[in-house]
Amino acid sequence: MSDDAAEVEQPRESFDRSAHVYDDHVGFNHAGAQRLVGALPQREYHDLLDVACGTGFATMQLIDRYPVRTVTGIDASAGMLEQFSHKLSRHPDITATLRVADVLDMGVPARSMDLVLCTMALHWFDDRAGAIAAMAAALRPGGILALLGPGPGHDAQFVEISRTAVPPILPELADSILSNEIYPDEMRGYLRLAGLRELDLWVERRQRRVSPDQYLDRMRAVASHLWAHRTPDDRETQLARADAALCAAQTDGAFVYDFTKLFVVAEAPESR
Repeated sequence: MSDDAAEVEQPRESFDRSAHVYDDHVGFNHAGAQRLVGALPQREYHDLLDVACGTGFATMQLIDRYPVRTVTGIDASAGMLEQFSHKLSRHPDITATLRVADVLDMGVPARSMDLVLCTMALHWFDDRAGAIAAMAAALRPGGILALLGPGPGHDAQFVEISRTAVPPILPELADSILSNEIYPDEMRGYLRLAGLRELDLWVERRQRRVSPDQYLDRMRAVASHLWAHRTPDDRETQLARADAALCAAQTDGAFVYDFTKLFVVAEAPESR
């Protein structure tokens, strides 16, 4: 790495760059959101808050199942919100409010939402407990929090490739993968602190088979900020080394890796 390289970027900068192609590379996350929404209690969810909504793929799953009246989406990336706005334009009956905001300063009235969604975002928040508490505060009595995040062992095969290489390949990506893991007991502690009752919590582990190009395209879509501080030549060298290592690790023509997700459905108490 060069001491003269650019400053370390924030995740929003990566998502701003990839917003127009994000949905093309995270189909497995979309499928996870579909399963999360399918696990919700059968109730009326008229007022929805989508935290770190991205392109709104989780909200769109909900709209397909429930008569949503209002959607509030907050995200750090204006580019992602623009993509979400395009999708919501197909539903003129829904009143939508989309804005750039932080989870700890959402500008959402307390006890105003029937459902709060947060999909593939909690791991990017510096204060996870505070984020869960802020989402819980937005729920009406009996409201539901539904969350999807990376579970233990996610992308473990890339971490192994990165850390056994000499020198390590994209070590900042491997470090981020490990720090992003959310463990069930950790999540249960956040729910207790926020005064929420666990309704359903499970870890789902699947082995995914993709080409090395597909794997790296996903990483570029969600994590390019992690190596943006490197010089352009160094970035290209690292990505070329990653591609070569993934190709060498292929099984029957595909890179096989663990895709582990933590699913959470929790409820606010009726009396708060």
